[in-house]
Parts: sequence; structure tokens; C-alpha cells
Amino acid sequence: MKTTWFISLPLLFIGGLGFSQESSVRLDAAFAHNGYAMFPVNGGMPSAIDWQSDGKMIWAGEMANNQVFIGRFKTDGTIDSSFGTSGFYYLAMGSYSRCIKGLKVWEDNSIPCVFTYGKQGGAGLVNVRLNANGMPDVSFGNQGISEAAFSNLVNLPKLTTVFLPDRSQVIGTSVYTTSSNG
Repeated sequence: MKTTWFISLPLLFIGGLGFSQESSVRLDAAFAHNGYAMFPVNGGMPSAIDWQSDGKMIWAGEMANNQVFIGRFKTDGTIDSSFGTSGFYYLAMGSYSRCIKGLKVWEDNSIPCVFTYGKQGGAGLVNVRLNANGMPDVSFGNQGISEAAFSNLVNLPKLTTVFLPDRSQVIGTSVYTTSSNG
């Protein structure tokens, strides 16, 4: 099943931060098709966005086919096919629930992204790091991926990721455990 998502870039300027204050939110008509961009995402949902220094938009989310994705739009709203594989990086997460919990673009345009998952008998998190071109940073973890699995956890619902200026990450969560003691 193919799903098409519509993404818009509303222009909201906040006074006091060096921007002009606008009385209303408007779509940037120069972006894609009158402010809306369309792309195929297989039953999934983009849920995190950040921008690279050249204005290209990085977005990430979950798909219905047990994958997560990171993709890139050009500044004109078209998919950037030079990123990853035809504009996307995909990661199979197995047949269990998954959710994005953090996305950041560093100064060098590299991209760390944190996903969580829950399945029968455990939960965990997957930290993915991509180079600016959307390919895995093989100097990180195992071919750009680091996983922390926790047995006896139902899920990691309140996981929060903070990306620090020194390029480290702080990841915190509340946990629910399963127990045979009730």
C-alpha cells in the first residue's frame, strides 16, 4: 500500500529573535507545489524535521512495513535523490512498534537520529548516525548503528534525547517493567 504525505513549510516569524513579526502563518508558495510537497511513504508518518546548513530539510519517521526512514528535501521541495538511496535512508526494525525520539543536524551536516522499539519480551533504542550525504557513518557503532536492548521492558514511552554541543547525546526515559510477581 502506498501512502502519500503532504508536507508544508509554514513561515512563522517570531519577534524578538531578529526576525520580523508576521500577523499570520502563510505557506511558502515557492516551495514544491504552492507550499506542499508530496512523497511516497509506505503507510508511515514523518515525525521529526531539521535543516542542514544549505537549507535542505531532513525528516524522519516510521513506516507501516516495520521500517524507519530518514529523507531529505531540496530547498525547492523536491526529494533530493543524491541523499542516501534515491533520497532516503531506510532501516528495518523487525515486526514490532517503533517511534522516533530525536533528530539533529550537526554543523558539518551529519545526522544523528534515535528510534525506540517495543516488542514481546523487551524494548530498546537504536541510534543511527548518517553522514551529510545520507549514508551511514561507519565510524560510529556497527556500520553507523548502535542499539541498546532491554529485556523485561514493555516499552520506552517517555524517552527523551538531548543533543549536546560537544556532539554527545543524553538519553533519558521512564521504564515499565514486566514481572512474574505481579
